[in-house]
Amino acid sequence: MNEEKVTIIVGIYNSGKFLRKGLESLKTQTWTNVEILLMDDGSTDDSGSICDEFAASDKRFIPIHKKNSGVCDSRNKALDLASGDYVCFMDGDDWFSPDFVEYMMNIIHSTHTKIALSDHLFTTRDQVQIIDDRIEVQDCNRVIADIIYMNMVLGPWNKMYSMELINKYNIRFPPHWFGETLHFANTIAYFSKNIGVGHRKVYNYRLNNVDSGTTKYNVETRLLSLDNCLNLRKCIFAKEQNVRDAIEWHIYANYYELLLNIIATNSKSRYMLEYNEAKTYLKKNWFKILIHSKVNLKRKVAIVIEAFFPIMLAQLRMKKHLHAISKDKMM
Repeated sequence: MNEEKVTIIVGIYNSGKFLRKGLESLKTQTWTNVEILLMDDGSTDDSGSICDEFAASDKRFIPIHKKNSGVCDSRNKALDLASGDYVCFMDGDDWFSPDFVEYMMNIIHSTHTKIALSDHLFTTRDQVQIIDDRIEVQDCNRVIADIIYMNMVLGPWNKMYSMELINKYNIRFPPHWFGETLHFANTIAYFSKNIGVGHRKVYNYRLNNVDSGTTKYNVETRLLSLDNCLNLRKCIFAKEQNVRDAIEWHIYANYYELLLNIIATNSKSRYMLEYNEAKTYLKKNWFKILIHSKVNLKRKVAIVIEAFFPIMLAQLRMKKHLHAISKDKMM
């Protein structure tokens, strides 16, 4: 137990309001052989001093203060510095369950794989644990397609990765933030061939951070996300037909997300070209996506509505978003 060293990379930007909770969760991990790289990405709040405070009391915390360059660059710099056998990620406003590292390492060991993941997570809206947990080995093409279809959690942080594999193939995050994990995690999965999958929740994802890029509408980040999605077609893992079908669905879904964000931010006049491009893409491709996508009936209905009633759906989605935010618990 604990023979192998795990590097935990924490991406931090103005996370001071929530940061202590996350760092305390790392300090008390049941797997103790860890190094914790605190990537302070030019924060202007007290995040930097909190990092230094934890480093002063626990030598496993290593603060790295840098000019702001984005979360992908921060993670890539941390990967260059990592000395662990395995690596995992946490965002500065989230937190680990006490046995996150131990659980992920157990998946790695019991399945003899190079990448492990849990396909569920806690949120500030859902703190109910999965009762029926089982650990299984899944083929990489199945997992890659499930991640792209968003049947599994997209983020980098509910997973454990082999540094040997990352270094062997020089795998890094793409420059754009938003959708970046589709490239990083899926490339590692492709080279791993098999993936260890568990179901118990061990990562806590915060939905009530109003300053987070994932909780507010932003057209520019959606454009970055769309660019990452379009580039999936060129990725090494985009060989199998089921993965290519998943990629086309994800591109379609992101064109609609771009449209939604333009409508939600009332910025149609500023992004008229992108607005029209998105509407045209949806109308032109809906039938092909409907036929070839391996999604459930609800998502198939959404494909049609996104193409023909995008504004109506956007209004419903915005109302649902506001209602969901009202359910968030402060934790």
